[in-house]
Amino acid sequence: MAAVKGAASLRRMLRRLPDEARKELGDEMVAIGNRLLGRAKMETPVRTGALRAALGVKVLVKSLQLRLGLIRKADQKRFFYGYILDAGRKAKSGTSKSGRRWRVTAIPASRYNFVFGRRWGFKQLEIPRLRAVLDRVLLAAARGSGND
Repeated sequence: MAAVKGAASLRRMLRRLPDEARKELGDEMVAIGNRLLGRAKMETPVRTGALRAALGVKVLVKSLQLRLGLIRKADQKRFFYGYILDAGRKAKSGTSKSGRRWRVTAIPASRYNFVFGRRWGFKQLEIPRLRAVLDRVLLAAARGSGND
């Protein structure tokens, strides 16, 4: 999980904001999640298309968390090989009990990178949009604070 400096204090502050402000941030995170999911699905390797179809996005508006990838437990179990493709694998060789030699080829981590590679896209492309919405929300909250 990627950590952002100052995220805990930001969450505490956002909990004190009105629900409309949190909803506006949540709507932007849903839009960001859908864009990241579309890019991830485009880059997913396809043999049957099942791994691509299993990818999903989940946005928790209340805690402002975004999850991308194999979200459901059943999908995580069924498509565990998607993690291997995404994270890479070392080359290995050995001998079976029957004396046959086996060899596994390496998969570089940068070869597919369809979910883990979204971190770069999120930091470079989506954080500025999220900051713009956050600035707008905080400005509106600051303006409304003196109208008691």
